[in-house]
Amino acid sequence: MTIFAFATIIVTIWAPLPRSPTAKAAPFRKILCPVDVDAGSIAALDCVAQLTAGQGEVEVVVLHVIHTVLSPETAPLYSDLYQPPADEIRQRLSDLGRKHLRDVPHQVRVEIGHPPTVIVDTAARLPANLIVMATHRRRFSRFLLGSVAETVMREVECPVLT
Repeated sequence: MTIFAFATIIVTIWAPLPRSPTAKAAPFRKILCPVDVDAGSIAALDCVAQLTAGQGEVEVVVLHVIHTVLSPETAPLYSDLYQPPADEIRQRLSDLGRKHLRDVPHQVRVEIGHPPTVIVDTAARLPANLIVMATHRRRFSRFLLGSVAETVMREVECPVLT
């Protein structure tokens, strides 16, 4: 007999209030926002905009990973096939960033590779203080979190808001 338990997970991020009423401390100075250019990703960008509203020095990196089977290092000609779509995605992400992040300083990156690996590596290189990402809920394979979000949450050292 199998018992299924359903749970709602609520993530609360707490940061101490600034000591001075004029000081605006930014608890998360570098935020990585991996996106898949869908409705969930747009909601993640809106969430980042709300988190950073009124904060001081904050930089957001909007990242899209073009999924490939072969690594760009082992098959450079294979990765050249993805250059035109990468340019189109970069332009679309720039437009979405301007629209949803408004005045928040941000940069757009399009990488080619295995999405969880690229996200984890990018978070480590920045280094990111927070990752904000949407999840793709699957019926059977990953009930609570999408497999990319689950892998990222297990591998990174910073908090992940999904």
